[in-house]
Amino acid sequence: FSLDGKQLAYGSDDGWLRMFDRTSATSKTFPENGEVEAVGFFGNAVLAAGRSGTVRLHGVSDAKLDRTLDKVRGVALSRDGKLLATRADESLRIVDVRNGKTLSTLASAPKTVWSIAFDSSGSTIAAVTDRVHLWDTKSGALVRTFGASKSELSAVEFSSDGKSLATADVSGTVRMFD
Repeated sequence: FSLDGKQLAYGSDDGWLRMFDRTSATSKTFPENGEVEAVGFFGNAVLAAGRSGTVRLHGVSDAKLDRTLDKVRGVALSRDGKLLATRADESLRIVDVRNGKTLSTLASAPKTVWSIAFDSSGSTIAAVTDRVHLWDTKSGALVRTFGASKSELSAVEFSSDGKSLATADVSGTVRMFD
């Protein structure tokens, strides 16, 4: 959902990003390059990340394709919509959404990362393998690694206040960290 709750965007494995306007009950479709795995709103744009490794930014009102980032395998969008974390070419990068420029490359990033998330302030990013890795988004420095799991971690997310972190592993176990 968009921040105002009026728009819903979703992707699917048929290669389309769909947006539904709850106020007017109208919908729009955007062609994507393969399956759509992640969708996020920020301002007047929608981000769609596909299995093809492409991240596209679309204008909400005019269905215009604003920008494309290639060779991306994982994404997270900061809550303010200004920063994008990408996993591409075996590295994690923080990208400025407005111009597509890399602001930092995260130090000591593992080659295989399954999920990425920003905290509520956008100052910390988490990524998971069989552990949780935390970085400072401005410096790109690794801050902490913790929470070894017997199974690979498949998802990570911060609470809305940024004080807690949840992980899920492939066996279905969810763990909370403060």
